[in-house]
Amino acid sequence: MSIRATTRVIALLGWPVEHSWSPLMHNAAFAAAGLDFCYIACPTPPAALPAALDGLHALGIAGANLTIPHKEAGCALVDTLDDEARAIGAVNTIVVREGSLAGSNTDAAGIADALADAGVTVRGAGAVVLGAGGSARAAVWALARAGAARIWVCARALEKAETVAALAPQGSAIPWSRGAVRVALAAADLLVNATPAGLTFDAKELPLDDEALAARHTVFDFVYQPALTALEQRARARAGRVLGGRDLLVAQGAASFTRWTGQPAPRDAMRNALPPVEK
Repeated sequence: MSIRATTRVIALLGWPVEHSWSPLMHNAAFAAAGLDFCYIACPTPPAALPAALDGLHALGIAGANLTIPHKEAGCALVDTLDDEARAIGAVNTIVVREGSLAGSNTDAAGIADALADAGVTVRGAGAVVLGAGGSARAAVWALARAGAARIWVCARALEKAETVAALAPQGSAIPWSRGAVRVALAAADLLVNATPAGLTFDAKELPLDDEALAARHTVFDFVYQPALTALEQRARARAGRVLGGRDLLVAQGAASFTRWTGQPAPRDAMRNALPPVEK
């Protein structure tokens, strides 16, 4: 990749961000599409987010992604939000347009696309969502829009779980406990991990008994680092189907790519740029 004075820059703002595969994926996509763009990761602590977003204007940055823990805070710091980002209360994609920041959410569409591509039927299904951050909000929104019959939201802070569950008429909050998740999974078909388990805390702390998983369950872990996460390893032995975070990474990344460039994303190039999955 050749970076010139004319190269347009896309920034990833997160804390932490060193683990991210997005630079690999998006720089491969820009190269495949023959575009003079580059993508860089910028470690941004929460207190620095307002200044970082102001800096997008000052530096002539073309756009950005927001990741953990900035997706919810970003909503109040951009100039405009699309309908989906406003409804979800989380923004992960920003386009800089004539001095203004336009925020959108591509996570929800990415979640829906990843489930559809894997042949997972959401309509009429029950789903347990672990987490209450921006990714969990997008998951609940996407599942509700896809026709899930019931959605249980489980988070360490019950009041936050209640707030996220309220995004869906069929949503309800449950405590962060193995017992509560076990009962919900007995009536559910899908388990979504929208927490940063494995990144900011030990995945063993998830309120999940392996015995609660059955062959009818699909497990979707949004975490993609490492290529085979601890939850995916556990789920492979018991669940019927396991989706990894790379499925979401590519799906939401493709939608972001199109917002920045106005072109269809080269999904094969994006997926091929990611580290291989362990067998």
